[in-house]
Amino acid sequence: MSDARLKANAGVPAAKRFMGHLTDIADLPSDRDLKFWIKESIALNEQGIKLPA
Repeated sequence: MSDARLKANAGVPAAKRFMGHLTDIADLPSDRDLKFWIKESIALNEQGIKLPA
């Protein structure tokens, strides 16, 4: 993925690297960001690319 948060802090689960601890709807990223991440994830899955272990 092109987002640097996936490359940093490899010991932290990917969801926490992106958004931390979600406690409120306001903590969610924008619709634009979510759509981008979903489309990028679909493309990576279709290419068989996995997150680094």
